[in-house]
Amino acid sequence: MDEKVFAAILETKSLPELLSYITVNPALKFFQEGFIKFGHASFRIDLKLLANWFLYRAEIVSSEKVAAELHQFISSSVIPGNDVLAISGISVHQEIKFTSDISLIPYAQLPDSRAKSSFNPYSLSNDNNGYLKLSGLNPLISSLPPTVALISKNPSQPKFVSQPSSIKENGWISKEQDLIDLCSCLTLIGPSSPMLLASWWEPDSYVPYSRIYGFGASPKIFDLINRKTYSWTDENIQEALVLAQNYLKLKSEEKEKLLVPLERLNKMGCRINLVDQAIELGIAVEAVFLCDSEKNELSYRIQQRAAWFLGKDCEDRKKISKLFKDLYTCRSNAVHRGKISRRDIVETISEGAKQTAEAIKKIIMDGWPDWETLILG
Repeated sequence: MDEKVFAAILETKSLPELLSYITVNPALKFFQEGFIKFGHASFRIDLKLLANWFLYRAEIVSSEKVAAELHQFISSSVIPGNDVLAISGISVHQEIKFTSDISLIPYAQLPDSRAKSSFNPYSLSNDNNGYLKLSGLNPLISSLPPTVALISKNPSQPKFVSQPSSIKENGWISKEQDLIDLCSCLTLIGPSSPMLLASWWEPDSYVPYSRIYGFGASPKIFDLINRKTYSWTDENIQEALVLAQNYLKLKSEEKEKLLVPLERLNKMGCRINLVDQAIELGIAVEAVFLCDSEKNELSYRIQQRAAWFLGKDCEDRKKISKLFKDLYTCRSNAVHRGKISRRDIVETISEGAKQTAEAIKKIIMDGWPDWETLILG
């Protein structure tokens, strides 16, 4: 493909001339072969829409840039893009790179696209998103707007297919579950309750049809809504970097073992009723400190293990032992009586959540302890 010729045609802004060039140019014949594949989804190529996309892109970045981008796209064997999670409940003021491929960014910093606008139309950089106009599709409106996005580089291949294939057949592997697991781990910062609202795969901005089509941009179903937002400080960011990098190194069975305590700690933060908070936190505590033991003398075992695992000295261990004794009493009353005394309970639950989060952090950083060796020395 001659980049100068293509750029010159874009400069004329003539749709018929551009369509003719795309149709007859041998280097662009793949655009006439059926479907472009974004992640697990395949979209039938509409040449008129494609030509309008090139013209609109040229208005934004210049005709020469679009010609160079098309050459780059033709030369690549993959379609570069990202798996994206839209999340509420936490906020950050800058990009946080957990690895070379995985980042947490403010939701507004996502490139404008139909998927982005579907869950928060007010996050777009301008009021008249041309990509949405090109697609002729109206954005969906989410009742709970995302505050951050967790993204992972994940190129899609092959670029084109003659007919749509099933997820099992097409060979591309989504990184969505890895990001969901990491989102769950971020509960420990605060602790807080990051809430997954939606996920999709989004091609890079220079890819033809990008910002119009993506894969799987649909809302998640959830049984609890967290309308609070925990704003990360610089200290939180540094802690999250170390914690996430260690969490991502865990084996799948180790992550699975942490699933219940992380999920219940997250749900506890969403709950408003103190009884529900106590029950959720009680389940998280048992999942951490009783995951390997017989189900007898539960309160004593929890107090003993928490004190020795988290306490720095004798006095600290006494305080932690009493805290978890009080916490387990609250949990038992919540379960068996459906009510608990409000006196000092708010502070007990809050401190219990922080200590439980600290225990899970230690497990992520250092591994599960041998409880018998820890206590008996």
